[in-house]
Amino acid sequence: MKKLILFTTFILSFIAVIAQKKNELSPSQVPAEVTASFHKDFPTAEIKNWEKEGGSYEATFQVGNTNMSAIYGKSGYRKETEKDIEETKLPLSVFDYIKNNFSGYKIKNASQIITDKAVTTYEVEINKDNKTEGLIFDSNGKFKKKEKGD
Repeated sequence: MKKLILFTTFILSFIAVIAQKKNELSPSQVPAEVTASFHKDFPTAEIKNWEKEGGSYEATFQVGNTNMSAIYGKSGYRKETEKDIEETKLPLSVFDYIKNNFSGYKIKNASQIITDKAVTTYEVEINKDNKTEGLIFDSNGKFKKKEKGD
């Protein structure tokens, strides 16, 4: 029985890895308009990978020491940019919300998202006792929604 459980766990893990890599693209699979726009927007970026999500292309990359991602439409139009930020860059009301609604949770990661319409939001990943939550806040730090888990 133990072997069956281990084998099943291994197979499920393998399938999850394959499914995750299914969206990954080689640079040659990304439309020329998208890569041209990306290189114009981020000329010093070090690309980690490209993924396709629906009809959009997402580049995960690094500029200096900052991890970032950008989402482009197939015509090369940039829809959104996300970058990791330090906790200290978050609005103070984010900390109040977490303290009052997620007692004991610590911030694991924070990022700033800017849309093509210049709308800024913050995504904050918090955790406690191996439980992780994703929270979205507006530009003023007002709670908007809880992110769905991956």
